[in-house]
Amino acid sequence: MDSEASMFDHIELMLLDESVEPSDMPLSFLTAITNNFSEDQTIGRGGFAVVYKGLLRNGLSVAVKKFYDTIELSDEMYRKEVQSMMRLKHANIVRFFGYCADTQWKMFKHDGRHVIAEARQRLLCFEFVPNGSLDKYISDMFHGLEWRKRYQIIRGICEGLRYLHDENVLHLDLKPSNILLDHNLVPKITDFGLSRCFDDNKTRTVTANLIGSVGYLAPEFFSGLISFKSDVYSLGVIIMEVVTGIKGYCEIEDVLESWRKRLKMPMGDALEQIRVCVEIGTMCIESNPLNRPDLRHIIELFDEMENMRLVTKTTSSLGTQGSDEHDSEETIASAITDEKREKLSVLSTLPKYLPFAFLEDITDGFSKERQLGRGGFGVVYKGILSDGYTIAVRRLLRFQGIEMKQFDNEVNILMELRHKNIVNLLGYCHEVRGTYVQYKGKPVFAETSEQLLCYEYLHCGSIDKYIFGMITKSDGINPLPAATKDVLVLFLVRASSLISLPKK
Repeated sequence: MDSEASMFDHIELMLLDESVEPSDMPLSFLTAITNNFSEDQTIGRGGFAVVYKGLLRNGLSVAVKKFYDTIELSDEMYRKEVQSMMRLKHANIVRFFGYCADTQWKMFKHDGRHVIAEARQRLLCFEFVPNGSLDKYISDMFHGLEWRKRYQIIRGICEGLRYLHDENVLHLDLKPSNILLDHNLVPKITDFGLSRCFDDNKTRTVTANLIGSVGYLAPEFFSGLISFKSDVYSLGVIIMEVVTGIKGYCEIEDVLESWRKRLKMPMGDALEQIRVCVEIGTMCIESNPLNRPDLRHIIELFDEMENMRLVTKTTSSLGTQGSDEHDSEETIASAITDEKREKLSVLSTLPKYLPFAFLEDITDGFSKERQLGRGGFGVVYKGILSDGYTIAVRRLLRFQGIEMKQFDNEVNILMELRHKNIVNLLGYCHEVRGTYVQYKGKPVFAETSEQLLCYEYLHCGSIDKYIFGMITKSDGINPLPAATKDVLVLFLVRASSLISLPKK
């Protein structure tokens, strides 16, 4: 009884202090708080375990997961889940309180005889999440949760999965029934029985066992390949389900039109969130894992969208007084038209990650006809969006071999540069792409790294053509007078001083 009393004190302290570490728990304690694992206390049942509600002395509740002792893999799954949960602490990961691995020799009657056999009990204790699992809340666009709650759930799942991947943990069974919702509908990822932990330098492995849940399994699972991108595929299916109520690809215009019919005014922000979520979900369910975004890029897309919303609201608040509080019908129609632009539009004032497939499309497959220039580090192409807007796309030469970290550092520097005499960076892309090539007469699968930068398009070309008289009136542009050249020199001095100034 003393051990049970001390465990009551310990777990009640854990509920008040998040710094308290998970611990070993006696079977007698878990038996007591679940009323001897009463059927009345059952809150969930899966293929490997039953989950019970445990009641503490202070009236608070916990969840107790009891593995079936007849499952051959239960010990391995149990060990994996304990190892994963012991080190995970995040707002979007269900909190782990403790574990119990109890083994006793007991007398059983078998074929009319009494035999002594090993009786194993494997249990885990978690925070109790009152609103159950996400699968109970998935519905179409016209019923169920309002959009604000759906977006909160999608964003929270992405944050939780990014944390797992940053900790080198693959979940491998991500699905709505393994995502719990608390009293504020904040999502919490749970059930790490199939998870894998990778070393820092490992990103994929091969398995002989088909694991996970049908409908959420990435295509490469069936070839035995698992990686962080396997979780991303499952995430994409979930995002599409939360937005539309169905799995798989949906036309973004159809989704937006359906939501427009349900949303209340004002709807501009919501439509943008829906557009971004559908685009992210679509990218995540790409059949080729190399074409799926990683969680860092997904979170960047959410952050950029939300930053733009703040900028727009701030700008609006500084504008003229007396404008309508709500969007007009014309604005709504315009918003729907805007959704038909290329995905991840580069027209915003903030740079953003852009998929390689998008850049390939707007440059007509990086055709020679679209080339604007060539240098020692890459080729620049003209990219034309569906609305006629033009950007410049620089595709770095592959033999340069710029490491991901170096590329990211350079992009971050370019992002910070905002000046009227500095060309604006609109977007960037770094993707590892897989393709089949011929090697010694046989097709082999190879990976190539694509690194691209997107800038505003300046139609008058580079200054050297003006300085050295390469521009004539026949080009439709007047050559520069001497006074204008002096002004250009002044602009160059100002721009170079901006770049060379030390950061404060």
